[in-house]
Amino acid sequence: MRILLATLHLVFGLAASTPHVVIANGTVVDTLSSSSAGSLTFESDLRGRFEIMPVGEVPIPPTECPDLVVTTVHAEAPCNNGRWDVTFTIANVGQAPAGAFRSRVTLQSPAGEEPSIKCEYDYAGLPVGASEDRTCKLATNRPDEPVGQWRVRIIADHQGQVAESDETNNEW
Repeated sequence: MRILLATLHLVFGLAASTPHVVIANGTVVDTLSSSSAGSLTFESDLRGRFEIMPVGEVPIPPTECPDLVVTTVHAEAPCNNGRWDVTFTIANVGQAPAGAFRSRVTLQSPAGEEPSIKCEYDYAGLPVGASEDRTCKLATNRPDEPVGQWRVRIIADHQGQVAESDETNNEW
């Protein structure tokens, strides 16, 4: 015998913030919100199996993004004449290729003035796990520049062209 329409009156308690589904014979027939009772109409037979199950949260996997970082920095003053080279490596340590971006090297005097831009480099992009080296030639031997410790700052993707998994680790 088959009952074409059956009315199921539900009396139950649900967690206030958890949606539930009603399953009849393996098919989802309705969803329930946080109400404590309900009335549903669906096809079934007498041997039908009815279940009320919470809808589980489906975890969203993290988006795979590139992550550009300055991995190594090496400064060398070949003749100690106020000129020196800063060689640095920018790597993509993320989970996706990086598109085009630009890096920047700035130099700040011991007097704490606003850093001046010394070098900018364009990159066509970096595949996952790849890195590229660049060398910026600096000079600090003008008579009006103070003697002391200068601050070199290197920024990968200084214009924010690449959406990265971590935007806080682009600077050395």
